[in-house]
Amino acid sequence: MANQIAGTTFLSSGVGVTSAPIALDPTARTTALLLSLANLANGTVGASDITIQGTFDSWSAANPTQVWNNLSTAHYSSASGSQLITWTGPLAGVRLASSAWSTGAATGGVTLKALQAVTAGP
Repeated sequence: MANQIAGTTFLSSGVGVTSAPIALDPTARTTALLLSLANLANGTVGASDITIQGTFDSWSAANPTQVWNNLSTAHYSSASGSQLITWTGPLAGVRLASSAWSTGAATGGVTLKALQAVTAGP
């Protein structure tokens, strides 16, 4: 039977801010990510710009610092709605990062959910 790993993180305001990371199992073959921008309204002063970042570094006392990179070149805005992203390959953690945040968009937030199924294989 597969071990399932799931997590949720939330980002509600700020430019240059990152959400709390979701720790994942780097041995999983696939990670499903659901990005929900449904509660994020377009503001009167620009729009919010959100990027999903990932790390390949596992968390441990010996390795407390991870290197974070954008998982894709896509930047999600308040007009993007919800997105389902499938990552095939090792991934030890994910988080959200904002490079723009509209003051009028502070009525909601952005949610990122991650789900992995780790199955023993050949």
